[in-house]
Amino acid sequence: MSYFKQKLKEALENDRTLAQTLVTVTGFSNPTPIYKFVNQPGREFQSFSTILEIIETVFPGREREMMASYIPTLDPNGKNARVSLEYTTKELKDMHEGHIERILNADNDESRLWAQYYVLNQKRRKNQIDGLEFITQVSELPAHSSELQILKYLSLTYIFHSKHVQPLVKEYAIKAMQLVDDISDPYIKANYNARLHIALGDGCLKENDIQSARHYLFRIKDMERNGMIHLVNLQLGKSFILSDYDKAEHLFKEALANVIDEQSAHRQEIKKSLNFLYSYWGVDRHHSLHDKNAGNIASLIYYLISRNKEKEARHYLNQLNFADLNNWERAFCLYYEYRLSGNVDYLYQSIECFKQSGERYYRQISLRPLQDKNPYLLGALQV
Repeated sequence: MSYFKQKLKEALENDRTLAQTLVTVTGFSNPTPIYKFVNQPGREFQSFSTILEIIETVFPGREREMMASYIPTLDPNGKNARVSLEYTTKELKDMHEGHIERILNADNDESRLWAQYYVLNQKRRKNQIDGLEFITQVSELPAHSSELQILKYLSLTYIFHSKHVQPLVKEYAIKAMQLVDDISDPYIKANYNARLHIALGDGCLKENDIQSARHYLFRIKDMERNGMIHLVNLQLGKSFILSDYDKAEHLFKEALANVIDEQSAHRQEIKKSLNFLYSYWGVDRHHSLHDKNAGNIASLIYYLISRNKEKEARHYLNQLNFADLNNWERAFCLYYEYRLSGNVDYLYQSIECFKQSGERYYRQISLRPLQDKNPYLLGALQV
């Protein structure tokens, strides 16, 4: 028996009114399922959400502790063990890979398939697989249920997002969204729904459809148990980054407060967005970023340009190998070349790279200096 089950059993024995309280919380018609859960080995609730509701009621503030003891005891062939793959991606990251391994060794084909999707996405997050191979393997995996079909579409949404192929991001996110209502478990349904709204919000933002982006993101900002609230606030902040300094900074700081791990890639991404905000609005602030990748170096270059430290900015810009950059990264660096040289040709090249990457929102930074030029030319470039 897991530590969670044992503690719940003790709590029920010590408080005879607790069972009825849990009946109200879970929506059961009577306490029988609760007593069977704690007294019968291997007995589980049909809904993963029920477990979380009980923990929140009986052990407030101790969810991670209870779930860390409970998840390893789940039958890898069962639905709750599969749903736990989603839970551990966000709430118990240190257990995620171990849990994947357990589910990979299940006897149940459905469980093994779930695990294979999560294995591939873990490799994608760690840059252990190239984009083409990821797309090939995900596309070849079967998807016999709505959950697996959504996992397939989500996986493709994320890889195309990382490659800045916006039409395909939107296409696969919408396909997945059409299947969400088929999912019965409230936890997995809410998580997939949040993921998809974030992807669609981000996709709309890149198309410079700001109102639609905010529509998708605000719909889930106050969602209960939103484990991705930092991503919601990050994307909302970006939607204000070129128009409202105060709103953007407030949302970015909210996002930062939701990510405690200093080494987290998400925390670094939020800091990078704050850096862009500060540089764009000429504010003398800058967060140091751990990795010395092209995006982080570009963040430093923009800060140095905003502080009129052109010699230092040029030094770092010359370190970047444009052949190694994608079109999205090149577009920003070409804009920085314009800022350093004043050569308007770099603006046109930047706009072309933004166009090739499908980025219409940040393209505005390269379009705006042309506002005083030929208005007909500017109008043509905005198409």
